[in-house]
Amino acid sequence: MNATPKKERFVVRHLDPASRMGEILFGLIMVLSVTLTAGLTVAEGREGVRQLLIAALGCNIAWGFIDGIMYVMNCMAERSI
Repeated sequence: MNATPKKERFVVRHLDPASRMGEILFGLIMVLSVTLTAGLTVAEGREGVRQLLIAALGCNIAWGFIDGIMYVMNCMAERSI
């Protein structure tokens, strides 16, 4: 029996290593740009840290939805050809 968890097999099957590295890099760029920009306007102290954390999480969740939709659209376009 294969010892690889099902989640890893899904990722390996659908994303090549270059795509995975690209997704990690784009996610990092998105978080850095949002947090650095938001850092100019948020309050200091615990409230500011909380606002930056919410901004970073919101950015990654939004990027995940957009990227997921683009992936599905790409798969549909490849199947129709």
